[in-house]
Amino acid sequence: MEEGLGVNIQSMLDIARCAICLETVRPEIVQCVKGHLLCGECRRDLSCCPTCRQPFSSAKPSLVLRQMLEALPKRCLYTNCRAFLEPNDDHEKWCGFQPTKCLMNRCNWTGRAQDVFNHVQKLHQKSLIVRETCQDLQFIDLELKHFQKQVFPISAYGQFFWGEVCYNEEKNFFMMTFHLIPNCKPW
Repeated sequence: MEEGLGVNIQSMLDIARCAICLETVRPEIVQCVKGHLLCGECRRDLSCCPTCRQPFSSAKPSLVLRQMLEALPKRCLYTNCRAFLEPNDDHEKWCGFQPTKCLMNRCNWTGRAQDVFNHVQKLHQKSLIVRETCQDLQFIDLELKHFQKQVFPISAYGQFFWGEVCYNEEKNFFMMTFHLIPNCKPW
């Protein structure tokens, strides 16, 4: 019985698939006059349905359809993540598939959050990566009058961070911030 139920749910997910992102439609749901569904965000910049080339309907999908779609399991919105979300799930906040950028030395790399540490290790080999075993971080011989902003990678407890030091001599300002690049939910 459960196997058949899984096949039926998969069939419903396939029916409720957006023609653009190929995931289960997300609000605000848009329908064409023939009934094809799209995510409201995916519909942007489109003048007709990509499936049948018919115009979009101005009517909202029925309450029953909206309730059925809401009851279906939702996939994570990040590309290539296959996780299904539970109600009130914070998976997307911690998902390693969310896009991120490298902040090292004007690097143009963009990729998945879970890949940034490997990127830094391979392409920025001369950069010191601060780890959780580092007892204290010292900036030795730092000439602050020439120093404006410095970014450094941190890998600690399974997570990746960008450490950022900013200094402005004119304003007598020094600030250190840490930016989490989540790749999974912490333990």
